[in-house]
Amino acid sequence: MAERPFAWSDIDQLLHSVEPRVPLMRMFHHGQVPEQAYTDDIVEPGRTRRVFNKAKFYEHMGRGATLVINWLEQHSVAAKRLCLEVGSFADTRTSSNAYLSFAGDGTFGQHWDTHDVFVIQLIGRKRWRIYPPTFPLPLTYQTNDTSGHTCPTEPALEVILEEGDVFYIPRGWWHHVIPLQGRQLPPLGGVLLADNVRLCRSDGGQIVRAGDRRPQGIFRGRLSGQRI
Repeated sequence: MAERPFAWSDIDQLLHSVEPRVPLMRMFHHGQVPEQAYTDDIVEPGRTRRVFNKAKFYEHMGRGATLVINWLEQHSVAAKRLCLEVGSFADTRTSSNAYLSFAGDGTFGQHWDTHDVFVIQLIGRKRWRIYPPTFPLPLTYQTNDTSGHTCPTEPALEVILEEGDVFYIPRGWWHHVIPLQGRQLPPLGGVLLADNVRLCRSDGGQIVRAGDRRPQGIFRGRLSGQRI
């Protein structure tokens, strides 16, 4: 990409200015971590405000927890711009979630999403293992944990996302994500959720237009600073 859309100073600002409350922020570590386990309520002039307890926060993150910031575009101009860019490319509305993780074996395990996903690796590196769908194109209520399906043994694709990489995953494809520390910086992955992605699929490493068909494969690209 021409320039990094996020720096750690931007993340610090978000974590300082946005209150860590459900549903805006959630922490997961093989299940949701109660807010009280990593936050405190402090009294300021005229109000009570919730803040991170730094010691508890870093303890959980160091053990492999993931902090999820939902609707990031509502609090970050840079995230809003990325949403608009991907939305323009995919011809659909988008929303963004950020996943902040330091280490661990993958907080969410093997699972599928019930929406199409554009993954943008903003800071750090993550290993993605992608498995073929066993329940093609699931609807919102058709989650993997209630389906009775199990993830295939062998991945169809394994890739390490570097800063600036963009990765498209159609809904229903199993995946497992593992953060890779490297450079002593925890990875931050941005995910743009698309309700109706229609424009592209993977074909020999090249992104090709596919009319009005839903994408059937996975593609990996890189932000250019102009357009994905």
